[in-house]
Amino acid sequence: MYEAPGSSIKHIVIDKEVALGKKPAMCFTRGAEASVTEALDRDDIDRNRSRQEEEPVAAEAVSL
Repeated sequence: MYEAPGSSIKHIVIDKEVALGKKPAMCFTRGAEASVTEALDRDDIDRNRSRQEEEPVAAEAVSL
C-alpha cells in the first residue's frame, strides 16, 4: 500500500508493467477518476489479449 500524506494523490494504479519494474507507478490526483478508469481498462484489455494469445484452442465442435 502506498501512502502520500499531505499530497493531492488520491489514486495509484499498479499495472503489469509497473509490477514488472518496466515503469513507475501511475499517480492520480483527486478528480482524475476518468484517467484512473482508463488506465485500469487499458491494463485489463492488455491482460485479456495476452491470455487469448497463450490459450490454444482445445477442439472444434463437430456435428455428425
